[in-house]
This record gives sequence, structure tokens and C-alpha cells, in this order.
Amino acid sequence: MLRIFVDTCVWRHWFTFNMDSARLSDPLREHSESFTSIYRLVTSSSGKAEFLFNALVQYELGEKYQNEFNNHVLPFAKKVPIPLSRCDGLYLYDGSILHGGKMGGSLNELLTADGYPQEENIMRSAAELGENEKLFEKSPRKREFDVEHMESALEAEADLFLTNDEKTILKRLRNLSECYKPSHAINAIHSIARTPTEALLCVQKQLNS
Repeated sequence: MLRIFVDTCVWRHWFTFNMDSARLSDPLREHSESFTSIYRLVTSSSGKAEFLFNALVQYELGEKYQNEFNNHVLPFAKKVPIPLSRCDGLYLYDGSILHGGKMGGSLNELLTADGYPQEENIMRSAAELGENEKLFEKSPRKREFDVEHMESALEAEADLFLTNDEKTILKRLRNLSECYKPSHAINAIHSIARTPTEALLCVQKQLNS
């Protein structure tokens, strides 16, 4: 079975594309068109492929896209856990997180490779929280969300990780991949991370063979 973890931005842009494609840039329209083809292939594959998502995808899409998520994601996707997350009020102990798993923390270098003091800024944000403020709404914590998605994909042994985030995710993975051994988790996620446009031919070959 072909297992495809879909990043939040792909779903968000695709839902927007279906409602009003003019709101997207040309590259995002192209990725959304490609994802339309991938979506049709997966949903008509008779069990040969499935989409993967996690609790963070649901949170990030929010109420705005709740109907689209219920209609287009839930019937054709499997919910997989996040191997490691913070107890910051965002997650329930309902199986959404694994308290480490195999891949929890394996991509921490993505957060710190440029010298950014990730843990220090998290602790500072936590210490400075005002009344009714949530840590998961602060910028240092939000930086970790992409990593949690990628570690979730690795934990679930996904064959593809689809994202439209070419600058923050794909370019960064490409630049860092040469700095680590082939066995490192950064190279594992780099090997499966694609835009929908890049992944379409692979999915077509797999499901039409």
C-alpha cells in the first residue's frame, strides 16, 4: 500500500483552490491541480493507497475548514500519532502522541541548525505567558509544528510526505541533507518529501501499474 502523509498547507491550499482558485499564486494553483489528480488516484485505488494525517493537521485547519476536512479527508485518510510533542494544552492523551516513539526528536536539528536557540525561546515564551495565553500559539512553539508533521510521517513509515512549503521545508531539507549521514532522519524525510507536482508521476506509476 502507498501511504501518503499530507501536510496541512496542502489541504488548506487545495480547499481554497476548490472554492476560489484565483486566491492562490500560480505555483500553488499548479500544486493544487496536481493534488487533485493525486486525490482522485488515491480515493479510487480500491485500498492500494491511503492518505495519512495527525491531530495537528486537524488543529491547524481549524473550524474554517471543518466541513471540507470531514467530507474530503476523514473518509479517505488514516489518523496516525505524533511520536513526540509538548504538554502545552494542545494535545489530549487520546493516542495522538506516543511519548517518543521511534522518531520523536529525530529532526530537532531542523530547528537549531542555523543557531536558533529553540529550547531557550520556548522556555522564555512559557515563562512570559499572560493570562489566557497558550504556549502553542507562540512563534517558537509554532516553529516545531512542521517537525512534528515530518516525524509523524517517519513514525508511520509513510512512502511520501507532501508539502507546498518549498522554502521552509523542502529547501531546508535539501540544504541540510548533505550535512548528515545517509542514515540520519533528515535524509529519511528528505527522500520522501515532495510537492504534489513533484509526486504526481510517482503516484501515477505506483497506482496505474
